[in-house]
Amino acid sequence: METLTLTKTPETGARWPIGLKIVGGDLLLSGRFEQWVPLAISNEGDGEGAVQLVVDVTSHRAAKPGAEDPDLFSYASTRVERVGPQSYRLRGNLRAGEESAPVEALLQSPHAHTPFLVMTFSLDRNRFAPLWEALEGRAAATGEHEMRPRAWLVAPDLAAA
Repeated sequence: METLTLTKTPETGARWPIGLKIVGGDLLLSGRFEQWVPLAISNEGDGEGAVQLVVDVTSHRAAKPGAEDPDLFSYASTRVERVGPQSYRLRGNLRAGEESAPVEALLQSPHAHTPFLVMTFSLDRNRFAPLWEALEGRAAATGEHEMRPRAWLVAPDLAAA
């Protein structure tokens, strides 16, 4: 099993992809995504922390993680339940380095055609200490940066006859 070693920092421009495999109901999201930003991160006491990420689903990477480009974390759902319009409760496993644990999450996808989704989950800050530090660092480093989708729907050019 691969150990999560964070030798790069968010400030150096390193892209830590995250792996998501969420399948259930009418939701399918699977891949490694490079472009994501922590919207909110909070310490909930007793070693628990909560994080809310916005993920650009157009930033999918096909390559497998390697020693120089590991996933910061991966999340694979075991159960997906629709709880509202465009909102899903996820049950699954979070893996970061050699640590793995069951984690519940909430995934929200805005109405209309948008490349972004929001994922909120809690985790044990002590158990996932390197991941927590990376999330805090990324949150501090991306406070002033705008995130734009890598791809977007474009109206086709039509020729007139």
